[in-house]
Amino acid sequence: MSAWLAAALLLAQLPRSLAWAVAAACTAVAMSQRVLPRVAGHVPAARAGRADLVARMFAGALLTLAVTGLSASMGATWSGLLSVFPLLGIVLAVSAQREHGPDFVALLMRGMVVGRGSFAAFFAATAAMLPRYGVWASFACASAISIVVQGATRRMLDARRPVRAGSSEASLQRRVE
Repeated sequence: MSAWLAAALLLAQLPRSLAWAVAAACTAVAMSQRVLPRVAGHVPAARAGRADLVARMFAGALLTLAVTGLSASMGATWSGLLSVFPLLGIVLAVSAQREHGPDFVALLMRGMVVGRGSFAAFFAATAAMLPRYGVWASFACASAISIVVQGATRRMLDARRPVRAGSSEASLQRRVE
């Protein structure tokens, strides 16, 4: 939480422009992948129960209402900064830690960081297009751009991932060679 607060204080001082926002988003995604803990062992896939999902939805709704309710007094900068990490991250991290342990939370946070690239692409495209093209065209294009960025991110991560000896990818790679 202290790292987020330090980053938020720095981000609040940046000039308010699309170029600065995109640069900050790209830097955050690149840097946070390097500092988040890596998981050495196998973490089994987990499914949340119905009660857990309801609790997460309720907690997320309460936090969203709190930030929204306080947004007039906090201003756009701080309500935006509070909504990105603490609002979503806290709800997911707490419930994941309780149900599945710290390794699962590390994987969850790493996945959230990877998804931030498409999140940033969506809002950058929306900010650039909205004044000129209106809501429907801007959101449609921003959605398409976000999907392309997520796909590119996924391919980039898959290319960096080592091939395990016993996997079907390894046998395919041996056949190709």
